[in-house]
Parts: sequence; structure tokens; C-alpha cells
Amino acid sequence: MISSYFSICISGRPETREKHALLIANNLNTKAQDNLRRSLAHARLLEAELQKMNFTVVKHANVFNEERILKNVKDFSRSYANGDIVFVYFSCLAHQVNGINYLIPSNDESINTVQDVETFGADFGQIIDRLTESQRDTAFIFVFNCCRASTIQAGGLHSINLPADRKIFIQYPCAVDDTTKDDLFMIHLLRDIDRKNIDISEIFDEISEDVFNKRHQQSRPHSVNQLSARDIIFLNQVDIPIRMYRKSCAFFS
Repeated sequence: MISSYFSICISGRPETREKHALLIANNLNTKAQDNLRRSLAHARLLEAELQKMNFTVVKHANVFNEERILKNVKDFSRSYANGDIVFVYFSCLAHQVNGINYLIPSNDESINTVQDVETFGADFGQIIDRLTESQRDTAFIFVFNCCRASTIQAGGLHSINLPADRKIFIQYPCAVDDTTKDDLFMIHLLRDIDRKNIDISEIFDEISEDVFNKRHQQSRPHSVNQLSARDIIFLNQVDIPIRMYRKSCAFFS
């Protein structure tokens, strides 16, 4: 909290930005054994939290194939302007093949091998590029809640190489190349995402630490922070009463 107030004092109150969110959750896969039972319920709870923070939310459930995933991404990319805050959340199966991560659509009947993952999955890199291109001043927060094991014998999520000129934060619920059966990350995300005037990187750092400790210090949630040190990203920015604002600034003067 002190670091957040300090940031406000040295740079002024954070500029108000438009806030947009895309949520994609699959809970009914063609292969019943791959169903993510709580995926859609969690997405609905997240949608409600984001709406309370004045996000304009677009949500899609059980997206059938790669083409529809990419179409949803393309359509959403037209909804925000350079300089906004964009929150993107995926809750579905995903695997990496040869270092490339692929989202698995709900129609996974034909996806049985790593070659099928490459053929029918949606490439994380293409999704990120499509959403972030020509958006040099937009802050993007990606949460890939895609760490569940499945019937497909392919690897867990790999780390992502990001375009160097874009402001992107990426969060996984588990460690790189790992999977998890628990919902600890989502429980903590829903609990903490609406914290007021706390920078997003600080929120995810604390969530990751809490989840890591509850997993007995195994599979720390992985994050990549490519936001500028000058960027203060508050998902839930509220006005500070003027007396508190002056008092906290005087504390650091």
C-alpha cells in the first residue's frame, strides 16, 4: 500500500483510462473427461468483479474451434484505443509443443496428439500479437488460467517471448511447464483483484506468494512483467480523499 501511495505522490494521480476485458472460458469439451467443471462459473464471478470496477466486459463460453477463438480476439481488438487498460482472461485447456503454447478449443474430439495440438490449437503468440499490435501505450494484463492436465500427452505452459515495445503483464496459475489440479490461484484472484489503488504487479506478486505457500512451496505461479516502471496500473482506481492524499505525500516529502 505504501508503495502505491508513493507512486501517486511522485507522479500525481494516475490518469483515468478506459478499461476493457475479454473473458473466454470453456467448461464443456467434446471429450467429457477434459471438462473444466468450474471454468465458466469462475469466469462469471470474475466478470462481475470487473464490471464493478467499470470494465466493459466481453465474455465467450465454450468456443468451438481455433477459428472462433481468433475471430473473438479480432473482434475484441477493435473495442479499445491506444492508452487504455485491457484485461484478457482465458480459462481452458492449453498445451505447449516445441516451446509454443496453444489454447485448446472446446471441440477437442480430434485433438489426441501433439501434432493435433499444433493443427487445431490457437497459438498464444498470435493472440497476443493480434491484441497488442499498434497499441504501444495500452497496458495489457493477460491471465492464462490454463494449467490443467488433460488426456492429451503434451507439455504444460511454456514461458512466452513478448514483443519488446509493448506493455504487457502475463500471469499463469502454476509454474512454467507444470500443471495443477487446485483452484487456489482463482480463489485468491477473485478475492484480491478489486483491491483499491494497488498496482497490478503488486497484486499478482502477493497472490503468487500466497498460492505458493499454500502449495507447500511448490509450483509458484509464473508471471512476466513487461510494464514500464513508470506505469501505475490500478484495476480499481478510486479517488483518495484530499486530506489523505496530502498527508501521504507529506510523509514522503
